[in-house]
Amino acid sequence: AGQVLRIGEADNGLTLQMQRGQHLQLVVPANPSTGYVWQATGFAPVLAQQGEALWVANGSMPGSGGVETWSFVADKTGVTQLRLRYLRPWEAMPLRELSYRVEVY
Repeated sequence: AGQVLRIGEADNGLTLQMQRGQHLQLVVPANPSTGYVWQATGFAPVLAQQGEALWVANGSMPGSGGVETWSFVADKTGVTQLRLRYLRPWEAMPLRELSYRVEVY
């Protein structure tokens, strides 16, 4: 149902309206060599994650950054707050936080 909705860091704070069955791709900058990882919360049961997040490097140099793509499908009718936190797992405070209100009808 519908085309793939692609969003990124610049869309932080947006309200997304989706149809059940529609796919969502969230693309964010990432650099695992720094110890920072993205953690997603708050999306279930309205959104269902499709597999693990996929990281692709921007270049071939060791330690270079890249982008991480999270894939979801609008699974149930309802409203949820999809939140991503960019943090080192051993630290309490995230370096960045993203939040999207998702309305599925």
